[in-house]
Amino acid sequence: MLFCYLMLLLSAGGETTRFPEAAEVFRCRFDVGADKDFDTWPDDWTRRRGAGFPSYTKIGIRPEASPGGENCLRIDLDGGGAAVFSPPIPMDLSYGYVLEAYLRTEALKRDGAFVSLTFLDADKHTLSTARSEAITDSDGWKKIHLGTIETANPDARWIVVGLHVEPGDEADLHGAACFGDVWLGRLPKMELKTNHRQNFFVLPAKAEIACIASGLDGRFAEVVFELLDAAGESLAKETRSLTPQPSAAGQNRTAERDPSPAASAYAADWTPPLPGPGFYRIRLALKGSVATADRREITLAAVEPRLPPPHGIFGWSLPQGARPLTLPELADLLAQSGNGWVKYPLWCSEEDGGRQIEQIRRFADALGKAGIELAGLLLEPPEPAREKFAGTGPLTAAEVFGGDPKKWYPSLEPVIIQMSNKVRYWQLGRDTDLSLTVLPNFVDKIKAIRAQLDRAMQGIELGFGWDWMQNLPAGAEAADLPWNYVSISSDPPLTNRELETYLDAGRRSPLKPWVVIAPLPRDEFSPQTRAEDLVGRMVAAKVHGAAAAFCPDPFGSQRGLMNADGTPGDLLMPWRTTALEIGGAQFLGEMVLPRGSRNRVFVRENDAVMYVWNDRPAEEVLYLGDRVVQTDLWGQSADALELDGKQLLKIDRRPSFIAGINKSIARWSVDLQIENRRLSSVFGQTAPNGFSVQNAFPTAVTGKARIAAPAGWIVEPREFEFRLAPEEKLARKFDVNLPSEAASGRNTVRIDFEIQADRPYLFSVYRVLEVGTNDVRIEARTRLNERNELEIEQLFGNDSEKPVGFRCELIAPDRRRPTAQVRCPAHGEEKQVYRFENGESLLGKTLWLRAEEIDGPRILNYRFTAEK
Repeated sequence: MLFCYLMLLLSAGGETTRFPEAAEVFRCRFDVGADKDFDTWPDDWTRRRGAGFPSYTKIGIRPEASPGGENCLRIDLDGGGAAVFSPPIPMDLSYGYVLEAYLRTEALKRDGAFVSLTFLDADKHTLSTARSEAITDSDGWKKIHLGTIETANPDARWIVVGLHVEPGDEADLHGAACFGDVWLGRLPKMELKTNHRQNFFVLPAKAEIACIASGLDGRFAEVVFELLDAAGESLAKETRSLTPQPSAAGQNRTAERDPSPAASAYAADWTPPLPGPGFYRIRLALKGSVATADRREITLAAVEPRLPPPHGIFGWSLPQGARPLTLPELADLLAQSGNGWVKYPLWCSEEDGGRQIEQIRRFADALGKAGIELAGLLLEPPEPAREKFAGTGPLTAAEVFGGDPKKWYPSLEPVIIQMSNKVRYWQLGRDTDLSLTVLPNFVDKIKAIRAQLDRAMQGIELGFGWDWMQNLPAGAEAADLPWNYVSISSDPPLTNRELETYLDAGRRSPLKPWVVIAPLPRDEFSPQTRAEDLVGRMVAAKVHGAAAAFCPDPFGSQRGLMNADGTPGDLLMPWRTTALEIGGAQFLGEMVLPRGSRNRVFVRENDAVMYVWNDRPAEEVLYLGDRVVQTDLWGQSADALELDGKQLLKIDRRPSFIAGINKSIARWSVDLQIENRRLSSVFGQTAPNGFSVQNAFPTAVTGKARIAAPAGWIVEPREFEFRLAPEEKLARKFDVNLPSEAASGRNTVRIDFEIQADRPYLFSVYRVLEVGTNDVRIEARTRLNERNELEIEQLFGNDSEKPVGFRCELIAPDRRRPTAQVRCPAHGEEKQVYRFENGESLLGKTLWLRAEEIDGPRILNYRFTAEK
């Protein structure tokens, strides 16, 4: 097994430096010492020859200076690839290895240049290879790194450095790659592990961290453990002594079979003080007589035990099967990750005496106990049925099911029969396999496939991959379709808005929409950005009617929720948190909050939960329930702060979930309707209005309502008494009279309710009323100019069919009031700029822009805060 660990390098002047704790094992600068016979070929190096690696490709030492020396090894391409290898270098199992080289590419378009390390056994047969990222455009000389690389294969004795330029789908006919100053160093070998194979801890279990180190050469006596949260903030750090461990007697560690005392193993352990549920990183560094640049890091997750919610829509699609876990481990992980669904390949051979199908049946039983629905993926036929199909690579669904059923049905029938009481849903091909939809007369083809499957099991729910660019069948074309659902995918992934639009457009289709939600790539976006994007799409899928939503590659290194080795990735907790909070909930709507935070409210069996965010930091103060809990995307929860019998919720651009909301209050708050949400800006006139709401409490209620309007507004009547049966509707009328200084635009009105149901409840419902017509708008922007003047740019818009005119006055504290007349044409905009001297003294203060209509009754008031 080969291990590649994260490197955190010390840097100086922007250039990464070599590891101070590393010992040089090999170095080639392609200078005179590397070419003693002056044939422009590095001594004892070899090149790969054969298909794709033509002998005519020019490779040789050239006098072209790199940052590491006067010469380099240049590869001039001519339609093929090239690979050059160092002589075998003795290696020691007690160490890890790091490779560095300088690289410069010229005019590469499709080929990529990279370096590799290959481990060989005593007979110099290849055991394993690690390679760096391929680079097409280096933008001049660039230092590339590979490592730290370790192998656990006890047969490893030699290591070989490789320099490569290899094509992608097509090869470059021209271009070059230059390699300079190739350096291989060895580092102390460090293994970091926990007391749980997946590093997934269900509280109150404690995480115990163990470090095993070798190759210390007497320079290191301690290690430093560090605990970091999902944002990379350090939570705890502790130094522990390394204690010697018994070494394996007689182990041959090097090619020369020369074990040494320096290769003895050392150990240290630590129990990190996890503050509660969440995603964490454990970082390890050596501490000794020399500085270190090498760091080891593992991830772990800690969760409170919670089974998936009933009827949850979120799940994982696992076309690779259980790898890298066992089936029992996978079942446990799925149950504690909030999943309500899992897609799993079920087409297996009976030639092993039925052992594989029996393991899958036990897997299905474990999922069923956790309330997880299993959907069967029908990918490739197992051997020997696979031999009936051409080629050796993966088969598409069309290649398997588009031909003669005699090729595929006989081996599939016993599987479906044996799983018929456990699996209802079956999918033809992978999530992104669209091959069936492009077959001629594909509907008839699906009917034929369906007829074959119905022989083994009646009532099957059948689906396959679907391109989001295709509309879902609806109306007459959807009558009697032979499939029941489609797995909708897109590359690149759909955004929130695109997903919402597609799902809304498909609501008339009888097909169930299963959507594929692939996370953003790990190398291109920050963890917070990836988490917010993932959760935003999960919420969109739930709100807009997806029947199920799947992560297509949860163990992928780039777009997965877990790491490739089965340990938690940085998106596992956001996925789990969202799936647990809303997976089985019913979307209710949006609640108007006093500070304008946006949200989506969902109703669950015993409470309601809110997904909430705000582009600016805000404190929302209102009563939502008796025990309200706020949870961030990483699963860290805290009871909401209490303030005068209400909750104080701190909201910002990072979304969070608010749980424990009283269901009846949530329904009351979302359902309340205002008759007229837009009020005329003609002041001094009475405007009739009213509100209505249905009793959302399960019992009859009595109560009072009081309207709290903005200052100066006259509302009559303000108070109402009522008595309501369950589900009875309350409707009341009131009049509004606005003062001349009433602010135009959005104004928040609060209605306070005092209700007696099973017990007393005091809560408020907020609504936004627009003052002014929607055909005339006024805005203001401020900035502090270079002369320390506060500039106010007034933007006046007229969306009506007629020109309008207004007299404008700008009111600032303790300043002269500038005025202006604005005449704005139909469907036009006018701009006016005001300036105040000593503008800095006005920053943070409220300014008032007042506009009276010329030859008209309307008055617009716009208040804003002066900002830089």
